[in-house]
Amino acid sequence: MESEEQERTASDRNDSRLLIEGEGSTQDGAVNVAMEIISTPDRPRSWKGCLIGIGSKAYDKAETTTKDEEDDFDLLDGDIVKSSINGIPTIDFSTRVNQLLIKDMEHTVVIKLLGRNIGCTTLQNKILSLWQPSQPFRLMDIENGYYLEKFQNPEDFEKVLS
Repeated sequence: MESEEQERTASDRNDSRLLIEGEGSTQDGAVNVAMEIISTPDRPRSWKGCLIGIGSKAYDKAETTTKDEEDDFDLLDGDIVKSSINGIPTIDFSTRVNQLLIKDMEHTVVIKLLGRNIGCTTLQNKILSLWQPSQPFRLMDIENGYYLEKFQNPEDFEKVLS
């Protein structure tokens, strides 16, 4: 019995599922159910996940909406052309790939802090008080005093640029 349980636990470590075993109803109408929850440890966030706000943690999944169909795209043979000009390597993307990259960064602003460096949370609070966006935004520290801010609402993006 123990070896079966150990084998099941070892094989289920990589996935998250809820195992339910039911006995049926009792005389008073209650249902006897044994439940076992097996969860996986959190995986680190990818660079893409940080940039577009998709994380592997449960609270990130609840806060963000994912567009799997729009985010997934396949690179075709002619989409990337590698070449060398005067000994300098170059990479040329097709117009389709360029449009996908532009669309993803459409409402993003690069912020450079001049003078004193402040933390990401402090900058986020300053942005909230100065620009007063109508919807939440994503702020990412890209080091050396540079930040990426991605707006969800195009009107907030236009208001900041004007």
